[in-house]
Amino acid sequence: SLTVAINQTGCDVVILVAGTQTVLASVDAQAGTSFSYSYSGTSNVDIGVIKQGFTVSYTYNFALTGTNAILPINLLPDRTYQ
Repeated sequence: SLTVAINQTGCDVVILVAGTQTVLASVDAQAGTSFSYSYSGTSNVDIGVIKQGFTVSYTYNFALTGTNAILPINLLPDRTYQ
C-alpha cells in the first residue's frame, strides 16, 4: 500500500496513472492527515494534493513497488491566497 502523509487535514488527494488523466483513487477533504491507497503489482503514478489556501503539490512518476511506501507531503501556505 501507499500512504500519503500530509501536514494538513482536509486535503483533496488524487492518484492517477502516470502521465494520464486516469484516476485510480481520490478523496475530497480527507478527515485525517494520511490517505492510504492499496494496489497490486507495480506501476508508476502521479499524486496530487490540494487544499485551499496552500500551494498545490504534485508528485510525478512515483514508483509503486511490491513493498509498502510512505510519501510525506508538506503543503506550504499560498502567499497569494486572500
